[in-house]
Amino acid sequence: MRLGPHPQPLRRFAVRYAHSLAVSGAPPPRVCHAALARKLARLRFHSSNPALTNSIERGKASARPASNFSKRPIITAERLTIGYGETVVLADLDFAVPRAGVFAILGGSGSGKSTVLRHLIGLETPMQGTILIDGKPPVRGSGAPAYGVLFQSGALFGSMTVAENVSLALRKWTRLDAHAIDTIVRSKLRLVGLEGFENHLPAEISGGMKKRAGIARALALDPPLLFLDEPSAGLDPVSSAALDELIRTLNLSLGMTTVIVTHELPSIFSIVDDCILVDRAARGIIARGNPAALRDGSTDTRVHAFFNRQSQAA
Repeated sequence: MRLGPHPQPLRRFAVRYAHSLAVSGAPPPRVCHAALARKLARLRFHSSNPALTNSIERGKASARPASNFSKRPIITAERLTIGYGETVVLADLDFAVPRAGVFAILGGSGSGKSTVLRHLIGLETPMQGTILIDGKPPVRGSGAPAYGVLFQSGALFGSMTVAENVSLALRKWTRLDAHAIDTIVRSKLRLVGLEGFENHLPAEISGGMKKRAGIARALALDPPLLFLDEPSAGLDPVSSAALDELIRTLNLSLGMTTVIVTHELPSIFSIVDDCILVDRAARGIIARGNPAALRDGSTDTRVHAFFNRQSQAA
């Protein structure tokens, strides 16, 4: 971060802004995004910090007419064929992910839902078709991530404290000083209910807490989009329900889009707004819509079996 002739006021303002956004999902009182832009311009601020830059752009975007911005899908996939080597897992997928909701990629074990996620976040290259996130292909290789990801295991580094894990992206992709990073890290941990656990190692916290720490790390750069791969996997029912509540609360309070891969029916009916259901035998999408509506209204026996936890022979 290169500061002009007024580094201290700007640094205090940037920390205050980041802290308020992390805690409440909104800028500090009496500060709007237009005012922030003017303030940054007055202070000759030129930032390579994607966390603040993304936040500002999200604020500008939210002020645009709803007909232009909010109705445009954040993710589109067209004629998408995915697999490994020469093996096709799913073919000719067409779907769009609306903004500011919880969208799920559903399917039974081995159906290819996690493979879809790996392609969406750029870990794999499609065999055919296109994926666009905000009009651009997924980020591959080096570069600041445009979205946050929680992997199934949490993927925390065992030799680092919880705070050090959360601070990784901030230290790598921003030029914020140590105080600003510490402020943001503490805010993110408070946001997911882990205040006071900053100095614990991953081995010293529970499975549910590891998932929360993973979410805090995924939110470090204030991404507009969050991917969650089987977030409830390995958790007891109480911890799973608490995590569902956290995911929904974050979605509503921060206004972000959440894409979740799961087959846990309680989670699906509790937090998911819209979904696709993929099927390995069909090698494609067999249903799209609200999970409760699909459960109650679909005449497809495969869809009915999935949402009602029945074998297809039943």
